[in-house]
Amino acid sequence: MYIRPLTDAELTASRNAKETANIEIKKQRQALTKEIKRLEKGLKTAKAREALYWKREALKDIKGYPVMASLDGEAILLNYELLRKLDRSLEKRGWPRTVTIRQSALVIEYPAGEIGINQLPDYQAKLLKDLPVIRLDGPSLEELRQIEEMLS
Repeated sequence: MYIRPLTDAELTASRNAKETANIEIKKQRQALTKEIKRLEKGLKTAKAREALYWKREALKDIKGYPVMASLDGEAILLNYELLRKLDRSLEKRGWPRTVTIRQSALVIEYPAGEIGINQLPDYQAKLLKDLPVIRLDGPSLEELRQIEEMLS
């Protein structure tokens, strides 16, 4: 399996979607912080304050390059940078690999076992818009056009 680098247009689209989503996540964390500070004045709200604190801590910024990866008609939202790093590390071993999507994870099976890359969390996925779609089961349309141009 070869995981190609993202094109400039795909990088830009992914970066823009990530930045927009991270701004919204930051706003959500700020709102939770305000609510926690408001609840600090009341002594009976310790459990509510603690629940909000952990909810705020669970809101993490999006890292890497989020993309919609497509394989055999199924799609999954994941960090493409992480997938490329994993593929390059397995490439060094020279193991044959098969890739499938199952239970909200991209699973890479190889002779020594399997590794799964989980889909991005729901709160991040809801905020990501206009992501590039990357086909993992074959060449992209752009690559097919380049091949046609080289052959003609």
